[in-house]
Amino acid sequence: VVTLEAIENEVRERVDLIFEPPAEAESGRRRKGSDELPEPLQNGVIDLGTIAIEFLVLGLDPYPRKPGVEFRAPTVDKSGESPFVALEKLKKSSG
Repeated sequence: VVTLEAIENEVRERVDLIFEPPAEAESGRRRKGSDELPEPLQNGVIDLGTIAIEFLVLGLDPYPRKPGVEFRAPTVDKSGESPFVALEKLKKSSG
C-alpha cells in the first residue's frame, strides 16, 4: 500500500453455489458441467453472512493503489553512527 489515505474499491463477485442436504453434498457428486461440489446445508439453513464474507474476501484487491500516488523509498541518514557499532563497543567494554 502506497498511501495511508482512505481509498474506495468496488467489489463485484459472482456467486454461483448449489446447496444440498449434508448426506447428498458429501457424496462427492459434482453437478453437470462444473468441477464444484455442492455446499452442504447446515440444519436446513443457508448462512448468507458466511457466504457474503467468503466472496467479499476473495474479491478484495490485496494491493490497493490510490490513483496518482507513487512510492518513494525512505531516505537513509548515513551521517550518524550505526546502532550496531555502538553495540559492538558495549560488547568489547563489558567482555
